[in-house]
Amino acid sequence: MDPLNFLGFLEENGVPYNVVVNGSSIRRLEDILKLGLYPEKVVKSLLLKYRDGALVASIPMNRRLKISEISGLLRSSMGFVSRDEVPNYGYEAGAVPPIHHRNVTMYLLDRSFLNYSTVYSGSGDPQKLIEIDPSYIVKNSNKTIIIDNISE
Repeated sequence: MDPLNFLGFLEENGVPYNVVVNGSSIRRLEDILKLGLYPEKVVKSLLLKYRDGALVASIPMNRRLKISEISGLLRSSMGFVSRDEVPNYGYEAGAVPPIHHRNVTMYLLDRSFLNYSTVYSGSGDPQKLIEIDPSYIVKNSNKTIIIDNISE
């Protein structure tokens, strides 16, 4: 299955963004700190399976997802999508953007991102991190739910 083009999706929808890192893999908190970015402004997008399919939960890079909270809200057991399965949703592991995937029924966005005029997110390419206004993440997916208390 061919990968999706998240940056192309943004351009087609007139969403402004800046590529802030190009050419080095950014997958860990240490990578973010070396770049001088604030981890609470970096979107970590995680793919999970649940009763109705798959969802993407986007939380700050320096926080952990509270799976039990989401599971309780959705009244469904859930678990992380394996690294080998991530390409089925359009991207490779470590490069998952906050929206625009195959076979995803819902997007959860940590409300804290809306406190910032811009945040940093995966671009679909493990070599690129983008800066984007978080309101565009919400506006460009009719399946995004802004939620409190999904990370700790």
